[in-house]
Amino acid sequence: NSPETSSVNRLPMLNLEYPTAISLDGTWKFQLLSKPSAPLGSWREIPVPGLWTMIDGQQPFGDAPIYTNTQMPWDHFPPTVPTDNPTGIYERTFELSENLTSKRVVLHIGATESVHIVYINGEAVGAGKDSHLASEYDITHFVKAGTNIIRIKVIKWSDATYIEDQDQWWHGGISRSIKLYFTDKVFIERLYATPTLLKDNKTGHLQVRANINSIDNASFVNYKLQVKISPVRLTAGKGIPKKTVTKEAKVIQKPAPNWTEKTIEEHKAGRDFFLANFWDGNMPKASKEAWLATEPIIPGPLDFEVKLPVAPWSAESPNLYQVEYLLIDPNGKVVQTATQRVGFRRVEIKGKELLFNGQPIIFYGINRHDFNKRTGRVISKEDYRADLLALKANNFNAIRTSHYPNDPAFMDLCDELGFYVIDESNIESHAFQNLLCDDQRYLSQWVDRVARLVQRDIHHASAVMWSLGNESGAGVNHRAAAAYVRSFDPTRPLHYEGAIRGDWTANFDLTDVVCPMYPNISAIESYAKSSKAKRPLIMCEYTHAMGNSNGTLKEYWDVIHKYKGLQGGFIWEMWDHGLDQTLPDGTKRSAYGGNYGEKKHDGNFVCDGMFFPDRTPKPAMAEFKYLAAPVSFKQVGKTSGKYQLFNKFFFIDLSGYKLRYEVT
Repeated sequence: NSPETSSVNRLPMLNLEYPTAISLDGTWKFQLLSKPSAPLGSWREIPVPGLWTMIDGQQPFGDAPIYTNTQMPWDHFPPTVPTDNPTGIYERTFELSENLTSKRVVLHIGATESVHIVYINGEAVGAGKDSHLASEYDITHFVKAGTNIIRIKVIKWSDATYIEDQDQWWHGGISRSIKLYFTDKVFIERLYATPTLLKDNKTGHLQVRANINSIDNASFVNYKLQVKISPVRLTAGKGIPKKTVTKEAKVIQKPAPNWTEKTIEEHKAGRDFFLANFWDGNMPKASKEAWLATEPIIPGPLDFEVKLPVAPWSAESPNLYQVEYLLIDPNGKVVQTATQRVGFRRVEIKGKELLFNGQPIIFYGINRHDFNKRTGRVISKEDYRADLLALKANNFNAIRTSHYPNDPAFMDLCDELGFYVIDESNIESHAFQNLLCDDQRYLSQWVDRVARLVQRDIHHASAVMWSLGNESGAGVNHRAAAAYVRSFDPTRPLHYEGAIRGDWTANFDLTDVVCPMYPNISAIESYAKSSKAKRPLIMCEYTHAMGNSNGTLKEYWDVIHKYKGLQGGFIWEMWDHGLDQTLPDGTKRSAYGGNYGEKKHDGNFVCDGMFFPDRTPKPAMAEFKYLAAPVSFKQVGKTSGKYQLFNKFFFIDLSGYKLRYEVT
């Protein structure tokens, strides 16, 4: 246990699609140990991705899921964990050709719960924490041509468990895909593309920040990064040019000139800068250029921008563009290609309103955990699409990824289908929420989890706010993370409920929106009327969907639709997390806390969604679908036979809809 350590030898976060990737998903050898130091036993098999606690509705290895809400599953004080600590050993072989071993080889591990150690051919490569973000490792010098052995040791409990105390089932294992990808010795090490929309709502702006690097001391000077942007999925925007826009930047290295090589102008500019003669920053342009000409240029970092006419992205009209990145060597050869999809939109806070492309929108939102009743948190792309289509069918337009980052495939689908996403970091220290947020031992993990989420998802149009986590207090660790995000991505607002708990006027540095949990209707109405209200109010959780609940939905929305600055909220939550369980007599049930024999648990509180585990919607769903409908009808006069239609969309008209009526 080392809270100060979040990873060992992990590469910088990079979210690119590679055409040369090789999947390592499939059947692996497996054994479950009682603790990390236990000796190996006999091998069995397990699917990867696969959680040993939930394999197709079964627990074939003995260790079962545990459900807790606020408490930890054992009585320890952070950062210590139980000695008996289930540890899964995953192992398989893979083949590499001579050609592939001449390249740089990277191992991508989608996610493990909660800490993993990687071995290649018997040698330790690295380790990583964060159960909901990928870890990548350079294994170039660990592999060989022919047969290679990969082993991943996954330890269920660690110091990181204390900041992953979300209201959900505890599992253990590998929850997301594993793959290898390959690059030349010179490669794109970091890449952060930030798409925005200019004030005219017609011009897209893509800022590209990249870092080119190499292994084996290979030179990367004069390599070029070329960016090509082309429309790939336009649902609107007649007259928008369909041509590809291209821009590139070159890696340059330039040493500082010797003293005797400087011009008179450069000497004078350097002296003016050194003596702070322009301490107010207003150095004349010519002088500044002369001074910069004497500064060395370190190769690697690139920063440039692209502007182009676009059709804006919104949840109502999710227009997407493909960005292709080409790394080109000095001889003009393309040595690496990768792609992303982006949408151009603008998010800003003005007074009491959050504006999207200049309009104050309404969030008809829901909180969503990763959940599958037979595989736990192993979610396929088909599962994600089914979830999102079910939400679209019931008029939801927004999702909070409670309380951790989802798989990148989820964000891709939100971009494609059109959802506003509060993208939440994997931080919840509920059992110790007023302690760990000020514990310096956890500072690096706090900042690392938030920073890596932002780095991964910064290109996604659907990510409209960054969340610092959930129910973790409000301390110096949050402030460090918030400072990083505000510097790294000033184009999106910050969201964090813990910042305003008990005082909706507090902690402007930690959240740009007032995002309470379960406030009274009278409270949000009072806020909307108050002169103290300086930020938009968007409920991060409301109308807890447990059993036959969700009362007063209409009353909430009557108030939201009435007042400026009230911009919706996110129902808790999408799913009843009832896991499939087969009893000794062969009957099946949806299991909740305590059904697996766990001593510490929080009962059926895990079943609190708008959908039953079998995807059947609860009765409250019909009411929400009506309240969030994009069109409302109002009778004009009692006997006129006329009705007024009101379009509740913000960016599109109703030309894509048909009106069907029936006279009885």
